[in-house]
Amino acid sequence: MSVSTGSNTVTGSGTAWVANAKVGEEFRLLNGDGYEIEAIVSDTELTLARNFTGSTQSGQSYEIVPIKGFLKAAYDALQSGISTINGHIDGALSGRFGDGSAGAPAISFLSNTSTGLYRAAANQMGLATNGIRRVLLTTSEMQVDVPITGSAVQSDDVDHDLTKLMKVGAFGLGDTAAALSGGDNLSDRDMQSGFYSFGGTTQPGGPESLPYAYSMLAHKNFTGRRRFLVYRDGSTQAECFAWIGEQQGDNSILWHRIVTQETGVVGAVAQTAGTPTGKIIERGSNASGEYVKFADGTMQCWRIVNHDLDDGQGQDWSFPVTFVGTVAGGDIGVNGGTGAIAQQWSDRGGVAFANGTTKWVTRASIGASAGNGDTIPIHLFATGRWF
Repeated sequence: MSVSTGSNTVTGSGTAWVANAKVGEEFRLLNGDGYEIEAIVSDTELTLARNFTGSTQSGQSYEIVPIKGFLKAAYDALQSGISTINGHIDGALSGRFGDGSAGAPAISFLSNTSTGLYRAAANQMGLATNGIRRVLLTTSEMQVDVPITGSAVQSDDVDHDLTKLMKVGAFGLGDTAAALSGGDNLSDRDMQSGFYSFGGTTQPGGPESLPYAYSMLAHKNFTGRRRFLVYRDGSTQAECFAWIGEQQGDNSILWHRIVTQETGVVGAVAQTAGTPTGKIIERGSNASGEYVKFADGTMQCWRIVNHDLDDGQGQDWSFPVTFVGTVAGGDIGVNGGTGAIAQQWSDRGGVAFANGTTKWVTRASIGASAGNGDTIPIHLFATGRWF
């Protein structure tokens, strides 16, 4: 250590004064006067509070000890700290803060003073981020001014977790119907009450499997059983149909088509894989007679023909529509004329029968005299199926 007479600078060599000395402590040469340290400039330099009055020294031993100046500084700092603490005892330290505002919340963060909590009004607490109120809590409600996301909200349109918030459009409410995806059968889906849509060719278990879009209303009751109302989105009135469905004990769905005046009872019948998809009754006629088809597959045909008695052979008469499978057919009597004409058909052994799926055959075993031109009007009838 070195120090010169009349100087307040002390220079050390290999010393570590920054870590081991304090302002206010006493610097003293061994067996010499003491001097209060005014500043610690570096590990090797001190500044004394007064100039050194002794003779210039070099390489001398020294000591640093606490003195009154240090104790006073500590006392003053302690008093200041006590005063500060007393100023906060009835405020922040007791958990009570000023009102604050959205721009400067009463409870905020050192690195983000515009984010935190504040008192918006009597019995109202606001939560602000970036100086803007996002949430307001009162004694009767909580107003949230930002979108709510995360695990507290439905994960998709058919998430039916009762602990989550439901979004607009969930289960088809307030938006387009919830689209069903995947290949699960309708009867195997854990569907909740709501509005749904699906494609007829991609969704198994529906009332039909045609390339239309379908809208469905599902209702789940307190027992867990479901009822359905399905609409086909046809491009014309003739293509628009509706069904009601009821879930069975084995979870399969039994479908019933709804018939209305608009969808029509009379019109073209149709079927897909044995399931009726058209109208209930179809009535028609052509040069070969008249017919009626029913939605269950039953078909009936009839016509009036003039059997030529000059022809001793059987005579063929086409059905107006071709049947499928077995056909029951024959005559139901002579059409019009007198009783004598009817007797003549009977006397001549007249018969009529269905021959295959396309025609009737009429035959009289005893013909008339050749060339006399006798004919008998016969009413023919046949019944069978069109699918």
